[in-house]
Amino acid sequence: MVTKICFFLFLCSFSQAKDVKLSSYKINLDLPPEERWNEVAKDYADGIVTVINLFKQIFTPRVVEMISILAADLVKYTPQPYSGEMLCFAEQVNLSIGEVMFLNMVYELTAYGHQNIRACTSIVAALSDGKILHGRNLDYNLGDPLRQLTIMVDFQKGGKTIYKGTTFAGYVGLLTGMKPNKFTVSLDQRNKGDWQDNAFQAYQSGTSGIIAFVIRDVLESNADFDEAVSALSSTHSIAPCYIIVGGLKDDEGAVITRNQTTAIDVWRLDITNDRWFLVETNYDHWNPPPNSDNRRDPANNMMREIGR
Repeated sequence: MVTKICFFLFLCSFSQAKDVKLSSYKINLDLPPEERWNEVAKDYADGIVTVINLFKQIFTPRVVEMISILAADLVKYTPQPYSGEMLCFAEQVNLSIGEVMFLNMVYELTAYGHQNIRACTSIVAALSDGKILHGRNLDYNLGDPLRQLTIMVDFQKGGKTIYKGTTFAGYVGLLTGMKPNKFTVSLDQRNKGDWQDNAFQAYQSGTSGIIAFVIRDVLESNADFDEAVSALSSTHSIAPCYIIVGGLKDDEGAVITRNQTTAIDVWRLDITNDRWFLVETNYDHWNPPPNSDNRRDPANNMMREIGR
């Protein structure tokens, strides 16, 4: 049985990838939610304001105003600990709760059809030495400002790490995470539908379906690989997405293709049929990628060249 998961992440813009030394923080889950991120908020206050303002430029001023009002209303229905943790950033950085909620819904507000943001490539592979390798990059247009906010976080209870993640200061959910000796997870964007549909989903069902919150909930649970795949396949999500999960055994790797309500496909490693790695970019794996954004074929070719 494999006892080790290898996990890595690169944050890059479309033009240039860089090695960045990330700061690490310990988030004490035994503290009240309103106090957990105080240190992070103080260290990154200016950068958080900059990134929120840059994300606002994706939309017209009128739409931003509408989203901020809606987000401020939605936070009332956001479950703990996330509502309290967002309040921590609002108070420490001197932002409105609507602005912090806006940042924490940025995936849901940008994951829709006809969107030019192509965010992420994830690869999960079963190596010949028994390790599961799970890697991803994160390709938002705001490469440099987001690099400045990227942090490594250990979420702890009783002084012990329960799970880990890579996230952005101000963003309390996780798009990339690992539960030691259990599973790893990353999220890739799936552009289907439109942002109004996602906003309506949030207003209708509440913000518990923010996918970064869902991922963190599963990491905080006692789930193993199979249980994580099941939960991440079936829990309501405000926006469509791809969720990539790595485990501990040879065939414990999966790409979950999701709509708002459920998985429409779960694509798994299959060593016996020589499917020892899976590459997911931002397109359904059963359809060819567009010529204008074909990252999949080069990644597949390089993986085969490297070999197990």
